[in-house]
Amino acid sequence: MKTVVLMYEHISREYETCMRIRDQLDGKGNLDVRVLSIHFQIAELYRIANSKIIDLLALPYVYKEKSMIDILGLLKRGRIRAVFNFRHEQIGATYNEHRFYPQDDFTKNRIYHLAWSSEYKKMMVERGICENNIVIAQNPRSDLVLSAMNDISESRLSVAERYGLDEQKKWLLICESGEPRSEARINTLVNQGYSSDDLEKYNRFTARDIKEMENQLNSLPADFLSEYDVIYRPHPGTNAIISLNSEIKVIGSESIYFWLRYVESVLSRQSTVLFEAQAKGIKVFRFCPFPVPERFITYGLEKMPSISSIRDIAYVRDYANECRYEDYIGIVDGHAVERLSSALAKLAEDGEFFFSDYVPKHGLHYRKAALRSILSNIFSHIAYITGIHFLKKLSKPLTILGRDIPPEWKRGQ
Repeated sequence: MKTVVLMYEHISREYETCMRIRDQLDGKGNLDVRVLSIHFQIAELYRIANSKIIDLLALPYVYKEKSMIDILGLLKRGRIRAVFNFRHEQIGATYNEHRFYPQDDFTKNRIYHLAWSSEYKKMMVERGICENNIVIAQNPRSDLVLSAMNDISESRLSVAERYGLDEQKKWLLICESGEPRSEARINTLVNQGYSSDDLEKYNRFTARDIKEMENQLNSLPADFLSEYDVIYRPHPGTNAIISLNSEIKVIGSESIYFWLRYVESVLSRQSTVLFEAQAKGIKVFRFCPFPVPERFITYGLEKMPSISSIRDIAYVRDYANECRYEDYIGIVDGHAVERLSSALAKLAEDGEFFFSDYVPKHGLHYRKAALRSILSNIFSHIAYITGIHFLKKLSKPLTILGRDIPPEWKRGQ
């Protein structure tokens, strides 16, 4: 029996996808599939690896050998046969692409990688990633997106009544793509390899464009507002940082995919929701009131219809879109998890053993990192179950990432 371990970082982003993949793999026969938290269950990973060879380990965000420092000892001991870089986010811009592509020879040549589309596989190969190690399997989250978009359990009339919208008007959804970064966040990103000059410019462009959006929304003419109801959705995790008049509905309580069931048009500065809206057949527009260097524009969005004035949406009759969403998020047909699961099952069966001669570059550091993670996991588990605050202080994951507690811990209380 082959052993597959799927590791997730955040409950909100990756856990459900991993569980859906596990359910698919469980139906493929000769596979023992586990889903573990990368923050809280490294100790459990070591327990499994000490009892059996792990044929495939899927990890989120593997871009440097050092980013795997907790598990390098298992590779050195030959307890893991193949590693899959489960890239949950792939669409970036030139200035931040180091977040999306492997950075060293180890991750470029000894790790398998997920690509959502042939376009991304091409970009990865251009950046030196071994072509034979790239698996095209689309964005697995798109299945959930499609399901949410196709849910018609609530009528448009009901939504209109709930949020004070006019059912007879066209609905324009404006998706904010983020606010300027704080100084603390900038310092963190610089330590992760970002250019401080790029971050300063990005903040300046972002603040300028948001202010212009605010000005335009507050001065939309009566003829525009007689045709459109405008819904402004703040970026998740941020507050609405602009002040809008009562004509604009500021609604952050629903997901983007909820709104994609009902709206006729979507506008955003940088959000990849434009790809998903395009997949739904909705008109999409990139708000670009001032020129922005292309290195700061999310890949693919430079091909989207761009407008400098929000009111122009009402006058765009010959709608044209050079961007094909499939090139960036892959096929959206509800079968992405099924295809990815088949690819992972094949890797577990036939994937190459890249670590037979592996020697970590990081000396004793990986042993210390593994020991810290294992002890922290143990402290976290005991502290969570017993409520002992002294142990909580010894556990960085529990104090910082309490929202990502493994569900099985909660069930075990």
